[in-house]
Amino acid sequence: MNYILTSPVGCGKSTLLQNWVKSNPKVHFAGFISVHNRHLNQPRKLLLLPKAVVIPFESEIGEIHVGKFQFLASAFFEGLLQLKQSHAGSTAIIDEIGKLEVENHGFEPELTKILHQIQFEHLIVVVRLSLLDLVIQKYPILKNAQVNQGPWFTQKPKVYGLVLGGGNSSRMGKPKCFLNYHGVPQFIHVSNMMLEVIDGEVFVNVPTALATEIDACKVLLDSTKFMSKGPISGVLTAHEIDPTVSWMVVGVDYPQLSVIQLKELFSAHQVSGRSVCFFNSSNGFLEPLVAIYSASDLKKLSLYFEEGNESLRHFLGQSDVLILPMANGEMLTSIDHPAQVEKYQSQISTK
Repeated sequence: MNYILTSPVGCGKSTLLQNWVKSNPKVHFAGFISVHNRHLNQPRKLLLLPKAVVIPFESEIGEIHVGKFQFLASAFFEGLLQLKQSHAGSTAIIDEIGKLEVENHGFEPELTKILHQIQFEHLIVVVRLSLLDLVIQKYPILKNAQVNQGPWFTQKPKVYGLVLGGGNSSRMGKPKCFLNYHGVPQFIHVSNMMLEVIDGEVFVNVPTALATEIDACKVLLDSTKFMSKGPISGVLTAHEIDPTVSWMVVGVDYPQLSVIQLKELFSAHQVSGRSVCFFNSSNGFLEPLVAIYSASDLKKLSLYFEEGNESLRHFLGQSDVLILPMANGEMLTSIDHPAQVEKYQSQISTK
């Protein structure tokens, strides 16, 4: 069986595998795991399996350059050597296949030869999410691999979806959830994107006055004890539906948002188990309305609310959340005025 472990950079993929290897001493492992303590800003090392020997990988004298990083050619050689020692009963780990390999450098071309020559019992490949399609295209052996599945996920949480439809929007002059940027009302567009990504149900949170106009979706009305407190009302009401699940929360205000960003949130949450949000480089703030809230953090959010607090952004800022950079800040631009709607709709029509 072949597996791919993927998420954006810095979500804990290598740590997840390293802990799993330690807890399974009877399994015959082969290959290598990249070890990197980001908090201490230490250079990457390579953990060689099965003997768990750690060797330098990233170095100022490294011969192989990737952006601002330098890697030792000798480490690539040692990693491949461990992989060659695999046999039919081995669980082989390759951490990771990256940009170098896609461009036929790094572990290539030897890696392709090894993958053709050795039949593994299990093959586990680590890939950053942005390169996933390119890696699968380059390595046919991964075409039918299970993505983010496997016994290293001990308690992978189920994720439900919550579309925050907003109210009547005095600035916009009409409910934002009914604006049409992509051929359907925005609440349907966001719901459809979520359904492509998550593994649970999707609900649309709107005021009672708009509920009868929401078709083909499950409507979630604010619980009376949370009512009229802004976005936190919908999030806490959702948590009451099932306190054991995580919730992907997305507002209808962001028409430039795509499935790509939702996949980043989802895979990061799968790997880390933590709440995940984006950092909006355009305004320097965390974005609480394009995020995943873990069940444990939602429990804390309930206590936070009971203490008289209402700001989701402030809550995320004081919590142990995983923060993802947003490469394109425009994706998180909130459309709040009719002039902005017309401008964005005209941009779409000219594409």
